[in-house]
Amino acid sequence: MSQRIDKPQTMGRKTNGLAHSEVLRFEPIKDLEKTKGGVVHVNRVLCGEQFFGRLYITSDRYSLVWRNSTGFKFELPYLFMEFQFLGKPKWYIKEFSLIFPFRKEKKNFSYQHAIASIFLQGEESARGFDMLDEKAQKRYCSELIDKRPDSISRIAFARYDSEIVFQIQFYKITFTAERLNQEANNDWEFVINLPRQIVLNQRSISWVAENHESSESMRKMNLDASYDALSKVLSR
Repeated sequence: MSQRIDKPQTMGRKTNGLAHSEVLRFEPIKDLEKTKGGVVHVNRVLCGEQFFGRLYITSDRYSLVWRNSTGFKFELPYLFMEFQFLGKPKWYIKEFSLIFPFRKEKKNFSYQHAIASIFLQGEESARGFDMLDEKAQKRYCSELIDKRPDSISRIAFARYDSEIVFQIQFYKITFTAERLNQEANNDWEFVINLPRQIVLNQRSISWVAENHESSESMRKMNLDASYDALSKVLSR
């Protein structure tokens, strides 16, 4: 059930203050013709010499794809948004195990729509949740969060579609998690799909690295240089 989502405004650049040497590199693989006439530029992403993932770029959007070996967590999709748009610090995850989207504006950022679609093994259709609706949030908790880890062991695919306003601009952002091995909880493929105007900032890149299957070896990543490299490839 592998999916490629149709498949930069950024937070201010901040130095990570670390003398790390590994930098994300983007190597073109091929161009794929889309059915509606557009072209998808496919890049292999390396961290130093180690394979990191793939980058798919269209005329207006891009998808970063990587594998995870620690398992899907319910806090991941909206935690990323906190890092990217609200500048939350690294220790934020230690204090908040669950994050829901919100309508009230914070730091020029707010959600307009937030839909979660969860496909469970053995069920033919997805369970849908309007994550800005209080009743839907409670159902999401009772059906999924309160029943973990059993509920996570049954997830085959999860998709989180968010429509946001950031600095008075409207954007659509999608996060997906696909279980690659139905018999294991430690083999997943994660995808973030964003407008090209939104370049993943250093904290978000660090978040991706921390949720990578080779997270231990990704600690040497130079976040500033990796941010610059991503910005460059998206501006071509």
